[in-house]
Amino acid sequence: MQRQKTIAKWLAIVLLLTLAVGAYIIYDALYIDAGGGANASDTPADDPSSDLVPPDPPYYTTLPRSNGTYAGVTVGHAGGEGADTVLGAVFSEGGELVFFSSDSDEYDCRGAGLYAAAFDSEGLVAVTRFAEGDATFGGAKQTADGIAALSSDDAGGKLTLFDFSGRVKGECSLPSFTTAFPLAGGDGLYVFFSTETHLGCAVVESGLIVRESPFRLPEGGHTVREAMAGAGSFTLVTEREGEGTTVISFSESKGFSVKREYADADFCQILPIAGEDGAAWVLMTKSAGGLRLSVFGPSLELEAETAIDGAGNAVMFGDGVSFTVVRTGVTETYCRHLDLVSSVPTGMTVGEVLFVRSDSSGKIFAHAEEGTMSVVRLDGSDAVTLMECVAPPAGKVGYALSGEKLLLAFSTSDTEGIFFENFGETDAYFVSMPV
Repeated sequence: MQRQKTIAKWLAIVLLLTLAVGAYIIYDALYIDAGGGANASDTPADDPSSDLVPPDPPYYTTLPRSNGTYAGVTVGHAGGEGADTVLGAVFSEGGELVFFSSDSDEYDCRGAGLYAAAFDSEGLVAVTRFAEGDATFGGAKQTADGIAALSSDDAGGKLTLFDFSGRVKGECSLPSFTTAFPLAGGDGLYVFFSTETHLGCAVVESGLIVRESPFRLPEGGHTVREAMAGAGSFTLVTEREGEGTTVISFSESKGFSVKREYADADFCQILPIAGEDGAAWVLMTKSAGGLRLSVFGPSLELEAETAIDGAGNAVMFGDGVSFTVVRTGVTETYCRHLDLVSSVPTGMTVGEVLFVRSDSSGKIFAHAEEGTMSVVRLDGSDAVTLMECVAPPAGKVGYALSGEKLLLAFSTSDTEGIFFENFGETDAYFVSMPV
């Protein structure tokens, strides 16, 4: 009996030792590496999946978002973590709509597309995506029905109608276009649109009723840079890449008529002045040889023309009868016959001109030089810099003078000063500043 107990005891000890050794072997195989360190998992160390980290979910902002105010300057912005480029803006007492393209997926944006950012007196109230990422923006204009924004993609052209709170009120179809220019006229919104084959016109009447003019200018590639409404007709100034600048007249009864062509010349600016027989226009173009000034009468007949050899970038300001050309190193005044009235040397440098605006509030322009955008007010022959920031990428600068305030819409990658809240690569900004 005693012998059986002894044998059973040893069998139990052997069994326990066997279990302990087996457990160690399993632990060694699963958790101990060859170097004696503990593995994080049973996945081989060279398996790329072991380094995968679940992506963070997109971060979306909550609107409305208040503007900031710094030393009398009000600033608001919209966009995301990517590139947001201002394409146009409409300013009114009802608010501001800033239109921009974006490739952003976060913050105010929901993927590549065209967006409208609505600002009121307090801040950003809405951001609305109204076209796909491959769509072309054709400009925006205030109408009696709301704010009309033009876009075109492979499916065709479209007008999207907004109110100033950023809500879409309606839309209608337009002809497809590569570029477009909206202009308010007596019968509604005139849309001058260009395709690869022709320049055309469509009129959007009240109730978003569209009628297309049967007239066409059978030349492709025109980009309307400026348009003015006259008595029963319109004056268009267009550019064609590699071709130059063209002055065109359009009426609904007669269609398009080419009045003047400037080969290999870029459009700079057109300025209204008082002519002997009514309104006149001064057109400034730039070529490799310098600047050219051309004065047209009410029927677009050429009244005077002169060249400024060797001149670079410049801006024009008018006082009714005469006008002033401001360029690097000199300010010159001309009469409507293009006789030089005065020439004053200055220390001013004029870079790539982004906009020019003049009214009772002052003479203001913006230009870009060496990667910096400067907003400048002219005080006699002196230039007062109102604001500086990193120059905007390809896109536009929207602007308006409202009393003693200058309203601006532009994109920048700046993160300094009033731009410290920039979400990412570039944002779309709305700025209001005293002048």
